[in-house]
Amino acid sequence: MREAVRELHARGHQAVVVAPEVNMHIKAEDFFTMKTYGIPYTQEKLDSLMKTHVQLLFEKVHWVTLFLKSMASLKNASLLFERSCEGLLYNKDLIRNLNASSFDVVLTDPVHPCGAVLAKYLSIPAVFFLRQIPCDLDVEGTACPNPFSYVPRLLTMNPDRMTFFQRVKNMLYPLALKYICQVVFTPYARMASELLQREVSLGEILASGSVWLFRGDFVMDYPRPIMPNMVFIGGINCANRKPLSQDEFDSIMRTHIHVFFQRVHFLTMFWEAMATLKNVSLLFARSCEALLHNKDLIRDLNASSFDVVLTDPFNPCGAVLAKYLSIPAVFFLRSLPCDLDAEGTACPNPFSYVPRLLTRNSDRMTFFQRVKNMLYLLGLKHICQAAFTPYARMASELLQREVSLGEILASGSVWLFRRDFVMDYPRPIMPNMVFIGGINCANRKPLSQVPASSMGPALPRGSEFKKCQQRSEDASVYTKG
Repeated sequence: MREAVRELHARGHQAVVVAPEVNMHIKAEDFFTMKTYGIPYTQEKLDSLMKTHVQLLFEKVHWVTLFLKSMASLKNASLLFERSCEGLLYNKDLIRNLNASSFDVVLTDPVHPCGAVLAKYLSIPAVFFLRQIPCDLDVEGTACPNPFSYVPRLLTMNPDRMTFFQRVKNMLYPLALKYICQVVFTPYARMASELLQREVSLGEILASGSVWLFRGDFVMDYPRPIMPNMVFIGGINCANRKPLSQDEFDSIMRTHIHVFFQRVHFLTMFWEAMATLKNVSLLFARSCEALLHNKDLIRDLNASSFDVVLTDPFNPCGAVLAKYLSIPAVFFLRSLPCDLDAEGTACPNPFSYVPRLLTRNSDRMTFFQRVKNMLYLLGLKHICQAAFTPYARMASELLQREVSLGEILASGSVWLFRRDFVMDYPRPIMPNMVFIGGINCANRKPLSQVPASSMGPALPRGSEFKKCQQRSEDASVYTKG
């Protein structure tokens, strides 16, 4: 929220931050005016309570134990926040001053509904700035669909593809949670009712939010239904880091290359290679986001009417860009992990015939080598799913429809492989797969006709060499001396 307030100030808006005298992070800054009010607890008590609450999220315990501990901690924290809210709402001088200031909007986190109560009392539009609210109160406040069988509930650790028993657990979990939240959040409805001089529910208070800004996105969280006033701003509260230097980039790539030359068991090589691949893929994904979100550059490329995009599909960003610009793509590559090149070209690639990368199998495999060849790829698929999924997501966002990585790679017109069957085992190929092995090798100086004496025995010179050469050609026999 600090960055949002800083940006509002930069655009000419005046911001007033209302905070208790005892707090964790809010300190006076030059881009806002700060107003404080008294509360009945100390800084030490607040710090201790918050530390305990955060540590619970990292405990490796059964989900029921985690649930009970979390609810007890949440209840204590809520009681403390309730006292803080009473200190604000019952401070008549501060409320009178805020009411007279004619603010345009209240920016607040509804997990502590005091700001929402204040906005409703002052009749000012509220913008909610939050990560999430327990008990599905964000869903209730936005009247958003939230089916048990589709959206995994907080702390259940359920995946987005749930079994029957996980769906049952997903349904029962919020029932117990509702009781706790009823106790925790009821005081705010009571305070709002006293302030507004009428009966008000917590749902009505939260429903007054004009816009809900969620500090999350579907990269980190599971997809779920959303309403038009729900906006995802994931990453806005992350610190701005300095750009990756060329030396750091070179170091990452050097580590990736060294993995392939280690003399270790193939399983060790597999896990090291996959860990490195995941790190490199994350780095490339961030680079791709910077390109695809650069609207000015994309607009310029789209207007330039290029004939072809030449790119290495190991970083599928170029393939995504080519598909978006509707330009033929020529892929220039050594190989792709997880047989993505075979998938993109719809090329046969049988386990029993083609040895997989890093398995060190021969082209004449034994039965156990064929089994190893098959199992290796199954393990690899999981890693590649995590490494390459971001590109499918970015392509879907750019093209405004669901797109798979296979569809992106299938758009390649020609695949130029920087290898040949001298170095690699023979394998099936498709008509658009061309082997150009050696094209990236450096051009060396041709071997001289008369080598130095230090390189070997002396050879005939001048006319003697020509006579010797002529005799050799005539006899089809090459001789020395």
